[in-house]
Formats: sequence, structure tokens, C-alpha cells
Amino acid sequence: MAAILVKLVVISGPANSGKMPLARELLKTDRTLALVHRDHLRQHLATVVDEWVLTKLMACLADGLIRYGFSPLICAWNLDAADRSLSTEMAQDYQIPLEWLDVREPDVAAKIPPLEG
Repeated sequence: MAAILVKLVVISGPANSGKMPLARELLKTDRTLALVHRDHLRQHLATVVDEWVLTKLMACLADGLIRYGFSPLICAWNLDAADRSLSTEMAQDYQIPLEWLDVREPDVAAKIPPLEG
């Protein structure tokens, strides 16, 4: 039986730019992926927290998923240098591939499925 390759996938881009449709498409085709979405975390917290807290929570969740053999699919709006650094360091620490998908890049935007309607 082949070993499952754990990886870290990050989708970033502006609001309403196609991040979630792309994430849903990736989730359909790769069953090792587990979604870590900033908006989902924010919606399910009983209190309002600063964005940096959400970033740290996303990193903790991704870390736990990697430890259990899942590939985190982090979906977040425009990531700043500190956010990027967290993901880069995590991939390096675990020695796993890191895949950046910025929806503003033409090759990534081409992967976003058309809206159903």
C-alpha cells in the first residue's frame, strides 16, 4: 500500500476572488486535504477575536492535522509576510511540500470552477 503524502496547501487572494470555489474543487479531487478556513473559524467562535488570533488558531489546527496525517488546505484572504512565514516554517519543520495558490495568478485563476447558476 502506498504511503499518503502529507502536504500543506495555502490558497490566498482578495475577498470574493474564488478561493472557496477553488478549495471545494481541490477537496473533491484530493481526499487527504482538510479545510482550514479563516471565515469558518471566525463564525464558530462565541466571541470576537483579533485577526492575529485567528491566524494562530489556523496554524494550530493545521499543525494538528499534519500530526494526524492529513494535508491542511488553508484558505485565507491576502496573507501578509507573518502569515506566510508561519506556513513556510511549518512545512519546513515537518519537511513536507508547501503549495501556494494565489488566485490572482493566471494559472491558479484558471483552476477556479465557473459559478453554477
